[in-house]
Amino acid sequence: MTTGAERALAVEHWLLISASDVSDAYWAWKEGDVTFLRCGARFTAVRLPADVVNRAAGTRRARAVDAFLAEALAGGPVIVSNGHHTYYALVSRAAGLAWASRGAAVLAPGTWIEVPPPSRTEGRGKEAYWAVSMREPGALCRADLVAAMVESVVSSGDESCTDRV
Repeated sequence: MTTGAERALAVEHWLLISASDVSDAYWAWKEGDVTFLRCGARFTAVRLPADVVNRAAGTRRARAVDAFLAEALAGGPVIVSNGHHTYYALVSRAAGLAWASRGAAVLAPGTWIEVPPPSRTEGRGKEAYWAVSMREPGALCRADLVAAMVESVVSSGDESCTDRV
């Protein structure tokens, strides 16, 4: 049996493989700072504008959006960054080869993304945080679920965002 602490440590180590300097990235997280991880080795990311995510969720309320993402993306990991204007759904590195969804873009290999400590699951001010935490090493979002969420907004042309909870 694996404990939650062991699983969290395994996730941290798995992510840190994508850092240019593992030691620096590790210490940044221990200090509560973000670090930058490179797409392409273990994962890549789909950059999702907040307006697309908010329209899909039907709200701008952070906790409600986070809960929506956890359900819509089957628990796949999602980071909120750039002052909460951008979401990053972590997907397999092969996802970019077949990505055809409008309204979001798969980041190219070698692109750096801001990644908060895995333990930061709530936003404080404009800090980056995990809207949906990574459950275990390698447990990524399914690209088809991310694309379906984006397409549901883009194809509807619905510009409104209610504040349902």
